[in-house]
Amino acid sequence: MEELLRWIKDTTNPVIVAGDLNTTGGDASPTSVKKEIFQRLGSASFWANTGIKYATGFGVLYEATRGSLNTVKNHDDPTARDIPLVGSNAEAELFDVLEDFRFTDGRAFDFRGDKARTINETEGTLGNSNQRDDKGFATTYEFERNLGVVGKLKLDWMLVKAYSTDPRDDKQPYRFAPHFSRRLDLVNYALPTRLSDHDPISVDLPFAEPASLTKKSDR
Repeated sequence: MEELLRWIKDTTNPVIVAGDLNTTGGDASPTSVKKEIFQRLGSASFWANTGIKYATGFGVLYEATRGSLNTVKNHDDPTARDIPLVGSNAEAELFDVLEDFRFTDGRAFDFRGDKARTINETEGTLGNSNQRDDKGFATTYEFERNLGVVGKLKLDWMLVKAYSTDPRDDKQPYRFAPHFSRRLDLVNYALPTRLSDHDPISVDLPFAEPASLTKKSDR
């Protein structure tokens, strides 16, 4: 992502970065016994948690509780905070980089989540760019498990540079800013065999400053 940002940094026009980033709120890359061992040997979190388990005598209970809470925190939301030692999110840094990034002209990627500009009145980080559910985001990558259950674990993204210099300021212009992002899962399943393992997503980008959307009747 940092390499891509270097390529587009000097672009003065609006920019759309979109693709199957496959974010999950964790490390979903292929693994092996060797990789797992080396990750733990060099992990401060692993040694800290191991020490806590041995010191308290509640190892299994502690591990189960910590894992459950972290799963809830990161569920379908790779933008969730990375809390060292107890609540890790390996992908939070990606979104920190994107939010802190500024183009040469001072503009930023839109991180707003104004519920009046969503299709389901949700709000929160990137809620106008990607469809949010009640907890996290509507997942867009699906795969068939061997037992026939569909796994929904990953997310694709629409990232938009418009005319705003602050990623989260609702008072900044909304011209070309993302509105009403939608996961088009029904399109993907319109035929007997789904069209792709990725559901399409769409977002509205107004060419002029849109009207205020303070009430349903204004939409």
